[in-house]
Amino acid sequence: PGREIHEGSDGGQRIDQHGVRLPAVSVPAFLTLAMMPMTYNISYGIAFGLIGYVIISAFTGKIKEIKVGTWVVAILFAVMFLLTH
Repeated sequence: PGREIHEGSDGGQRIDQHGVRLPAVSVPAFLTLAMMPMTYNISYGIAFGLIGYVIISAFTGKIKEIKVGTWVVAILFAVMFLLTH
């Protein structure tokens, strides 16, 4: 009694064990969700989110945490955008 459960009270951002918001996770997630309806294409939304994740992780000093497969797919998506648009 007296306890309330607040799901999603972190504002949609992932929080690490010290309570710090992780922009390397939350911003690409927002990009993915925002770009899907704007482009009418699910794969473009995923592409923007993945490219955003790689760029933000690289600029926040977490470049070594990015797996090789993520790099490959993000580069392929970026090449696709450069060649088709």
